[in-house]
Amino acid sequence: MGGDVTFSYKNSGNNRWNNSHGITAANIVGKIKDSSFLFNTYIIHTKSRAFTPNIILLNFYAPWGILSAGDISPAFSPLSLDGQGMRGFSFERQIGKVSWLAVAGRLVAPQEPGSSSAGRFARYAGAFKLGYQATASLKATLDSVLSRDDEFSINIDTDTSTLVPRQTLVYGANLEWKLRKNITLTGDYQLSAHKENLRVSTGTAAGTAWKNE
Repeated sequence: MGGDVTFSYKNSGNNRWNNSHGITAANIVGKIKDSSFLFNTYIIHTKSRAFTPNIILLNFYAPWGILSAGDISPAFSPLSLDGQGMRGFSFERQIGKVSWLAVAGRLVAPQEPGSSSAGRFARYAGAFKLGYQATASLKATLDSVLSRDDEFSINIDTDTSTLVPRQTLVYGANLEWKLRKNITLTGDYQLSAHKENLRVSTGTAAGTAWKNE
């Protein structure tokens, strides 16, 4: 096991600890039998809050798959979920020509309403992607992403607040064809179903999108 851990401290005033600001950053790599891991973290320290993990990520690479926990950025397709940061878990595995990726986590942290803000619900997402490498140059992928607000994550007065919980489902397919070493054609087709207010039994708004490159 190896890596580095650094700590920095700054005090911008003369009021003792009131303006103190500290940062702990760590990058650690290691190996456990046939598996390896990579751990990164960036923690902020202040007087009001001694421990705030701004970034924390653990990647575990094993013969049975890749497990990630913490601040992940999964990539599904440009039209569904592509590099969206979330705090959660992901597991990826490949068996022969078949590969799959499962993701679950929190996209948005909750914020209580106040005098200058209407607040916001915590938003969670779950996603699944299944890929098949038909040939060395042709790969097909199916994906599905569901994001949903947690209406119980904050305390609001439902009689006066205009904030409502929402839900979005996106699903579709992607095709990648490598014609030559430096030429690749991709086609992405996604369908969506959006519900503007989970508290009422109204219908959903449907949509479609496609992208070719």
